[in-house]
Amino acid sequence: MKKLGIIDIGSNSVRMVVLHIKPDGSFRLIDEVKETLRLGERNGDSRNLQPEKMRTAIETLRFFKDLGEALEVDELVATATEAVRRAPNREDFLKMVQEEIGIRISVLSGMQESYYDYFGAINTMVLSDCLIMDIGGASTELILVRNREFRQSVSLPFGAITMAEMFRLKDPLTEETRQKMRKFLYSEFANLTWLESAGPLVGIGGSFRNLSKIDRKLKNYPLDITHNYSMTDMDVNEIFRLVSGKSAKDRTDIKGLSADRADIFPGALAEIEALLDFTGIKSIQVSGAGLREGIGYEHMLGGREPVRDVLENSLDNLVKNFGVNERHASNVWNLSRTLYHQLQEELGIERNQERVLKTAALLHDCGINVSYYDHHKHSFYTILNSRINGLSHKELVMAAMVAAMHRKDEMKLTAPFKSLLDRKEYNTVRQLGIMVRIAESLDRRQNGNVIGIESQIAAKTVTLRIQAWISPGLEINDAKSIAGTFARTFGKQLQIQESEEVDSVE
Repeated sequence: MKKLGIIDIGSNSVRMVVLHIKPDGSFRLIDEVKETLRLGERNGDSRNLQPEKMRTAIETLRFFKDLGEALEVDELVATATEAVRRAPNREDFLKMVQEEIGIRISVLSGMQESYYDYFGAINTMVLSDCLIMDIGGASTELILVRNREFRQSVSLPFGAITMAEMFRLKDPLTEETRQKMRKFLYSEFANLTWLESAGPLVGIGGSFRNLSKIDRKLKNYPLDITHNYSMTDMDVNEIFRLVSGKSAKDRTDIKGLSADRADIFPGALAEIEALLDFTGIKSIQVSGAGLREGIGYEHMLGGREPVRDVLENSLDNLVKNFGVNERHASNVWNLSRTLYHQLQEELGIERNQERVLKTAALLHDCGINVSYYDHHKHSFYTILNSRINGLSHKELVMAAMVAAMHRKDEMKLTAPFKSLLDRKEYNTVRQLGIMVRIAESLDRRQNGNVIGIESQIAAKTVTLRIQAWISPGLEINDAKSIAGTFARTFGKQLQIQESEEVDSVE
């Protein structure tokens, strides 16, 4: 086992995450800490790091090191980005940190910073062609991704803090200021010919996280989840109008906006709005993973080859972390998938729902970590609050509800989630829940006794013929308990029989 600490010294804040990496390759986040320092703030025209900022940074890093020692961190990786990268006195700062605390800081180039942003996003989101934007305090990274590959990147020498300094954004924005920012940003983007063919925008960093929080508050969104949150260009325009009409002091009243970002947020919004308009991009996906996660994945994967299947990798990690019976989970997934494909067309089950079904089947028992009793309920909120990479928010809610149905007939579509799922999607949840519940019953021994299902669909009945190593009578009796729910959902009677070919199974 290994505990890895990753420190990211940015222009606006300094952060540390601690990952617990197990011998089987699974990992989990065990701590995260942040301190807003504004290391990238300039004193007049000087690019030097200010002495008081350096001293505060050193004390913060001392705190991080002490925390790492308390958590028994085996390796501590410390990186710095634009604020340190551009500073003429950076070597003085690096030497002070090394001598006073014993932490060696690696100053990333713009290309390295861009790559780690890409690697964090590509391993946690289902992306093919996109444009990634990471707005820091003193720089903005743009990365072009094609077919999941890193193709182009640039590190622009301005960010949320520098924009605020350049255009004096503490007061409400005038139309003249907005036009000046827009003209400046357009001139910068015009030098990048590859932006014209960029796809959906993936946003990384605190500005995008705050943007998504504000949008969720405005929409009364039922999930407090930033990663993979979707927005439109019109959403950004509306929030920019809301923010730009207020002073820095009044912006602190905006729900979802961090008080320590109120004075610099308009500059970041101006960047996002200008880029969307310049490229014609209409959709945004907010990533909760960036540079720190990219460094973490590089360590865990042993190189720079991204995971092949984001959802598969995420589910495998959670199954191991939750201590789920992997054989049983795999059996339930295989049996429910067989039912799904055999019954889908005839019974009108929604297509393209394998990701939801797979998630629910593999994690249906994860709630046992809380308590065996009512563990289907615990599985619901465990899945909902676990960061499952590779699912949309809608798919996440559906998977959690399907898993919760593996022991009970119904789970009501409660008020918070009605804005996410329509009646058709809820009906799909019920149908998939039946698949998982039958599969769970057929693997009640949890040893893979049932090895096959053959479905026969008639006008009024659905007959399942079960193949098994030994007589599956008890499993069949358990599965028959769902016959009433099956009839109400599909309008057909469910019959389950032992296959006549059972004796030939070897």
